[in-house]
Amino acid sequence: DERLEVGEVFGASVPTFRTPAEAEALIRALVADPVRRRACAEGARVAVQGQTWTDRAARMVADVQRWTLADGLQRSA
Repeated sequence: DERLEVGEVFGASVPTFRTPAEAEALIRALVADPVRRRACAEGARVAVQGQTWTDRAARMVADVQRWTLADGLQRSA
């Protein structure tokens, strides 16, 4: 299905479609082209690297610690 956020996150590595006919054509093209399928799979994998819940939580904790430290430095000045 065509959704804006798919393109924003995955770029061209996740092909989208608007109609059932487009979906069928896309599936047939991908089935017939193993090189393109592998490229799409690799591109999607790379696009989500570092986007696990654990990765995002670690970034959030680091941000909060940095903000807390910055706030503490401003208050003591």
